[in-house]
Amino acid sequence: MIRIHYKKIAFIILVLMIMASCGKVSKDVSSIHVENNKGNDVRDNQPSYELIQEKYSEHGIIIKYPQITKLKDIAKQKYLNQILKTDALEGLQNYADSNSGVHVEIDYEIKRQSEQFLSVQYTGVRYVKDAAYPSHMFYTTNLDMKQTSRIKLRDLVKVEKSFIELIKSGKITAVQPEQQGLISDFTKDDLIQLLANADVTKGSPAEAEMESFSYLTSDSLGISIPVAHAVGDHAEYEIRLAQIPDNIKQNKELWTELSSVVDQPATVVNEERLDTDQYEIEESQSFQTTLEGFGKVRFVSTQAKKDEIPKNYFFLLDDRERVIYSFPDLYGNEWWYADEGVEAVAFKDVNKDGLKDVIIIAYYETGSGPDGAKPFPIADIYFQKKNKTFTTIPTLDEALNDQGHNQTIKDVIQYVSKQRINVN
Repeated sequence: MIRIHYKKIAFIILVLMIMASCGKVSKDVSSIHVENNKGNDVRDNQPSYELIQEKYSEHGIIIKYPQITKLKDIAKQKYLNQILKTDALEGLQNYADSNSGVHVEIDYEIKRQSEQFLSVQYTGVRYVKDAAYPSHMFYTTNLDMKQTSRIKLRDLVKVEKSFIELIKSGKITAVQPEQQGLISDFTKDDLIQLLANADVTKGSPAEAEMESFSYLTSDSLGISIPVAHAVGDHAEYEIRLAQIPDNIKQNKELWTELSSVVDQPATVVNEERLDTDQYEIEESQSFQTTLEGFGKVRFVSTQAKKDEIPKNYFFLLDDRERVIYSFPDLYGNEWWYADEGVEAVAFKDVNKDGLKDVIIIAYYETGSGPDGAKPFPIADIYFQKKNKTFTTIPTLDEALNDQGHNQTIKDVIQYVSKQRINVN
């Protein structure tokens, strides 16, 4: 005989009704939540505002930019949003004519979002009819949320001889490792002139290509300088906030929050140094970098023979050359390592979760058949996780390489940025 507990059934029905009512989310609120996930690299101190995405699309010009929402002070929100929109769309009047023959595509990335700071980075491509090549665009907007104003590089540091010497001392790291040496091509006077006028746009996208900009991340100050088209049109460098001495800092009030960031040392897994008898380091593809889970480290590319098959292996070393992390096998390690070796390494937050990932392109050979000695590229991405490990996604690796998005770092980023990836 089955006993029916009416009170228990009534209680369960009541709970289900409450859960159903809580689960009802309007279409508008749901879309805001999705858009707010766009590019949020860094959210410190749980800011009291959120971001949504807006898009300008007309006459072949596509520009995406953020707008602030849920700020208690509506007047302040409106003013800050106007700054964001104006900066994002600066210079469009030059291309208002649908027959201008210009096509522009620009997207954004939130580099820092906190109660006091909002730092937005814009990147894109500009195509001009009959031009020999497209140009890569880069600019930023930095906001002081409390003072309701823009922040320029000269508001944060004294752009003088001591700051330039700090930059040239080697403490600054290129976002794209292959651009590390480009900054040495500039004289101290060149850099002072460029950086003293950083974040001051002149109105035209063409002019913006010759400007310098700055941005903030959770632990670093970034600068961008114009370089030749052959090496990227612009080059970005970052220096740890903890490495900037007090005599260079410009505004003590702004630095109150920034100075709370502590330079995180790497944790040594063991006391062992890399066995260079077993692993041959490829110096041209080994770099000093900063990774959120480890702090300042040296990323090294190596080759070794395992089971008599030459393969690529990657490690993180501390300042005493001790191994603090060994990366998982590269996707291409099922084939023979080719003489061309590791073609490119880049450190970038590909899935926009606030943690830099490592992009690798290396060449391999099948070792068999008529084309066995013909090298081919293989791209792979090590996604950084919150638990201080890196992981790969085999299905993504397979699609990335099978579809030919493995020729350059930009090819990889362009393809992967369209995927929804969560490794935590």
